[in-house]
Amino acid sequence: MGKLVTVSLEGSEVKIIHSSKKWKTIHIDEKEMVTDREFNAYLDREKSSEFVVVCNFDEYFHDVLLLPALKQKYIKKIVESEIRKATGKTDFTFVYSILGDKVVDNKKMLEVFYYMVTDEAMLNVVERFYDHGKIVKFLYPSVFTAASLLDRKASKGIKMGMIIAGYKRILFTTKNGIVNFVRDYNSIETAVTEFDIQNINKTIIYCSNHLRIEPSSVTFLGDLRGLSALETKPAVPVVPPDMPDNIECSGEATCDYSLPCGALNVSRRVSILNENFKNIYLLRRLLEGASLAFVLISVICLGLIFYMANDVYQTRHDIRSVVSEQPGVERDYGEYLKKQETMKDVISFVNFFNRPSI
Repeated sequence: MGKLVTVSLEGSEVKIIHSSKKWKTIHIDEKEMVTDREFNAYLDREKSSEFVVVCNFDEYFHDVLLLPALKQKYIKKIVESEIRKATGKTDFTFVYSILGDKVVDNKKMLEVFYYMVTDEAMLNVVERFYDHGKIVKFLYPSVFTAASLLDRKASKGIKMGMIIAGYKRILFTTKNGIVNFVRDYNSIETAVTEFDIQNINKTIIYCSNHLRIEPSSVTFLGDLRGLSALETKPAVPVVPPDMPDNIECSGEATCDYSLPCGALNVSRRVSILNENFKNIYLLRRLLEGASLAFVLISVICLGLIFYMANDVYQTRHDIRSVVSEQPGVERDYGEYLKKQETMKDVISFVNFFNRPSI
């Protein structure tokens, strides 16, 4: 993987980590936090051209669908059709996950969770990078990167997480490690308060009564100031973020930079970047490859031109040497002709004396 820059857009704050991979271990090299207003200046000065982005989308749609058991290749089209009917939207991108089978009225059905954002919402994020000549390689909704940090040792069952980003809170649950419910609201403080604990407990009751799921734990991700001082406690045990063993980072990164760190371990399948932007990234890769090939061919051609020019120069030098010797040849040939004329007279005289006698 080499060097990687991960950016997490969390309301008024932007959290950035620089990481590197050696063998199977990912090391967090740098951490940086800037305000949303300072982020454009950061993009101007940052030398990296590719970014992994995590975003708390303000508007999104999600639901769990019950579909007839069918082949995998048909699921995406059916989910897309159901989203159009449920939301009335036409231009959007989405990701989906299969939660498992469920028997309804003696029929085996398929539970599928989807998460959708409009193309406009996605464009608002990626164009911010493209305007500065940067490429978004992957775009992850924050709920999926956060879900990758819930108690991985107890992968089975229902778990709950809360993302804390400024005043915004995102509550979600996972079933066997897969997101199956999301709810967000605005809190009264940036730090965790009694109000947040009440929301957690009410959400647990809602999940139990309406969704028939009961979270076994809750994990806080983000600014945990004030949590330990609260008198009211969640109805379920609080479990810290579970950072993967192959990611080396400090305790501060685990708490304050949990969302961008989670992006280092999340499945690329939950990147919500649609096909058009994936094609832009692929096209850029192809153009970079073509540019490199052009440079190599140019270097080879220049080498051939230099070799041929040197050969032409040597040939011209040889021709000039031959031409420079021509005056001497002509002089010698002239003297030869003069001597030949002289010899004619001598030969005729010799022939007279050598004639046979009668």
